[in-house]
Amino acid sequence: MGFLDKVKSGAEQAFEKAKDVAQEGYEKAKDEAKELQLKRELGNVHEDLGKKVVELYASGALNHSDLSAGVQRVKEIKDEIDALNAPDPADEEQPAASGTPSA
Repeated sequence: MGFLDKVKSGAEQAFEKAKDVAQEGYEKAKDEAKELQLKRELGNVHEDLGKKVVELYASGALNHSDLSAGVQRVKEIKDEIDALNAPDPADEEQPAASGTPSA
């Protein structure tokens, strides 16, 4: 085997190794993307389920002592959000005073 054959063989082996490494990287990235997608979906399902539990608990259709603290906290947070979004009475325009100014 001549020098050029050895170089060609080495280049082919390096190419195959790089191809294998790239394929492994692709598979790993694909698996990680799938895992991320599934975790996002799981989070959405948990959120929907939590909302339904709160609704059922509030309506009386579901009653369990382990749920009361969580449902109460949800109510407190919603009340805080509502308070933040409520119009501030101080921001409303005051009507102009009528009559003559006092001396």
